[in-house]
Amino acid sequence: MMHATRAEDQALAEIWMAHFGAPMPIYGVPSITKRVLREHGVDVDAQLNAKLKRPEKTAA
Repeated sequence: MMHATRAEDQALAEIWMAHFGAPMPIYGVPSITKRVLREHGVDVDAQLNAKLKRPEKTAA
């Protein structure tokens, strides 16, 4: 299981709050948070990359 960095947790918490209007209930386990957000139609990878200023992955 992958553990989140502090910056990733903060970014996921912001995305969660924007989508659900409530605090994120679990910290430190990004795979679960991302899965829930994806199941609710959030393009979590693009939003996370933008918040963390990471380049988007492109298909080769």
